[in-house]
Amino acid sequence: MTKKLCILFLSMLASAGLHAGLATKTWSESPDKDRWRPRVLLISDKLTDADARTLGDALGDQAIVHKLESPAADADGVLRHVAEAKSGDWELAYVDCKGTPASIAALAARLHEIAKIVVVRHSRSTPPLSETVGRVDGVFFADYAKVSDGKQDGVIPDYPIKKRLTGSLAGILRAALLSKSSAWISQSRTSHDLSLLTNQQNALQDPASLPRAKGETSTIYRAKKGEWQFNMHPFITRHDGLFWVIWSSGRVHEDSSSQHLRYATSADGKNWSEAKILAPDPDGEKGRFQWMAGGLHVWDGKLYAYGTLHKGRYASEGVHWKDAAVHRFLWTGAEWKDEGAIIDDTLIYFEPMRVGNEDFVIRRSSNLWIYSAHKRDGETQWISSQLPGYLLRHYRMSETSHYIGKDGEIHLIIRDQARTKRLYHSVSYDRGYSWTIPVQTNYPDAVSKNLSGRLSNGWFYLVNTPVKRSELVMSFSRDGWTFGNAVLLRDNPPPLRYKGNAKGPYSYNYSHAIEHEGKFWIVYSVNKEDIEVSVYDINKLCPND
Repeated sequence: MTKKLCILFLSMLASAGLHAGLATKTWSESPDKDRWRPRVLLISDKLTDADARTLGDALGDQAIVHKLESPAADADGVLRHVAEAKSGDWELAYVDCKGTPASIAALAARLHEIAKIVVVRHSRSTPPLSETVGRVDGVFFADYAKVSDGKQDGVIPDYPIKKRLTGSLAGILRAALLSKSSAWISQSRTSHDLSLLTNQQNALQDPASLPRAKGETSTIYRAKKGEWQFNMHPFITRHDGLFWVIWSSGRVHEDSSSQHLRYATSADGKNWSEAKILAPDPDGEKGRFQWMAGGLHVWDGKLYAYGTLHKGRYASEGVHWKDAAVHRFLWTGAEWKDEGAIIDDTLIYFEPMRVGNEDFVIRRSSNLWIYSAHKRDGETQWISSQLPGYLLRHYRMSETSHYIGKDGEIHLIIRDQARTKRLYHSVSYDRGYSWTIPVQTNYPDAVSKNLSGRLSNGWFYLVNTPVKRSELVMSFSRDGWTFGNAVLLRDNPPPLRYKGNAKGPYSYNYSHAIEHEGKFWIVYSVNKEDIEVSVYDINKLCPND
């Protein structure tokens, strides 16, 4: 089936409302990506198809709008219409129709069975519906004339609302969707446009045209036939006169039950020791438990490694990384000591860092939600804050990297699993307890894990694969908001030698880096089978002021 036919078929499915048992109309420029977006059901005899289309444009990437065809004008008629609808198929249902408080309350209760969130439009002349429906979690009341202060109706306060009907409704629906998530802050707090992450968008879309950085590359681990052919998630640091690298290693496939943690050391970063086991597979290759490397750093003079132990993904169980827990390992000088689980139901992509007087880390739970987590000195419990907008079923944000900006704000650079081929950007001004709504940026991305940070000379950096994973690119920023001066670090990777699940050929994957004695050391996986490290002179790598 051709791509155009696939898109047409998906559009027909969406328009027919087959997933909910209701006849609906929908509008979308990219129906093949709609499964990643929350679905909003409009029930109103006042909104035209043109209104619904405008509303969908206003909500943009945050939701896809479906309009119920030929709804009845009264609540009893709509209730009969949706009586057979399948439960749990919508993220939000909006209803605007005539009726008594009792009839509208009955309709709202039924809609709450098929949608996580229900928004009921009312006017000042309508008797107070809250007296009939009560303060039911997930049922809100909206008035086009104003937005609730959030104390009674549950709509988030201070959300900017346009005067136009569809613009006002877009703001109300967006606020209702976010109300089921964590606290969030308005992007208007900053004068910076979070979407303008690069001033080199066109150049980044043609990495081969970028200046080529001069560096040296060494192999840390080379996969061998019949041995450990999957190697991924590398991390690098410096401790006790040596470079240290850890990574995940598996027999053939990514995320297999054979996956364990390995490490190697080097005095000069070029000649590496034989790889050794950091954490073995705890229940053998036939057991479900497996490891995924999650970070490596020196903290208070001690060397720590992090890994997530989990039972893998089983669709029938409805979770990723079943029974996941992050473990911390301490290097004793002779061996790695497992200090046990430090956070349950968690997978991490980078090691914790210090923010103020707290430990800080970005964590992802087994149901794929992303949180920022904090731990105060002297305490063992981590306090988690969920990123806004992520109680929605069709989760899409994936691996994040992060850095502290010039004014103490924390930036998240986020991979978009919906394959828009753009990075997303979110910022926190309170040490990671609340976040702006992640926005799509103009920074190209090949849908992979990125790396960001700050060098000792003040330059912020961002490393990713902008178009294909075959080209590793680094760009720089003085203010931490907009990146440019991009250079090409690596290209022309070798062909894949050993096939395996989720192993793409000609690829550089999942980088991590440190600065040491004026040089930038970056480690990465090649084709998810070999681990390599490249080193660059920072004075030659960074832009000239």
